[in-house]
Amino acid sequence: MSQRPVTPVENYTRAFVVTGFFAIFAGLFCIWALWGYAWALGVAAAIWLLLRLAASVT
Repeated sequence: MSQRPVTPVENYTRAFVVTGFFAIFAGLFCIWALWGYAWALGVAAAIWLLLRLAASVT
């Protein structure tokens, strides 16, 4: 093994957040297509509530 200096890695937080947004959007779109707008709205509200509760705990 070569002895290379240790350097910091790139910050991929923004890419992770954007990818997560698109995954949630695609999931809500599939729920909307299968069960309707009310279910998609309910799931989105539940996700929002869980995120708010998790943020208030930490």
